[in-house]
Amino acid sequence: MVGEKEDILLHLVTRGFKMPFTAKRLADGTLPTSEGSLYTAPADTVAYVKRVSIFNSNSVEQTVMIYLQASGGSSRRWRRYVLAQNESAEVLEAGDSVHLGEGDSIRAATTTSGAVDYYITGVEES
Repeated sequence: MVGEKEDILLHLVTRGFKMPFTAKRLADGTLPTSEGSLYTAPADTVAYVKRVSIFNSNSVEQTVMIYLQASGGSSRRWRRYVLAQNESAEVLEAGDSVHLGEGDSIRAATTTSGAVDYYITGVEES
């Protein structure tokens, strides 16, 4: 994990960012069966999401829907995955990131409650 934090900070420094950043796990848990928030950028903060990992630990195939929602707006479908038992997916490709302003969120839903774990990492600028 330390290496990932250093890589994220190095990437931001080489891009000319000089504001205080905190590299960290932004959120983790299990996906709900109806669309729910996984991570929302806090007040007075910009978040740069670098990784969203999902893993189906259930014996039944799971359909996962990932959404992005701007603060005060409607959520928009962003990604869809069908995961077999013990299958995982990375929502972002290596080197990609998602910029979330204050109140923007990543949301998701799956077929069976508690079946799909998620882990979100990135940096927050305050």
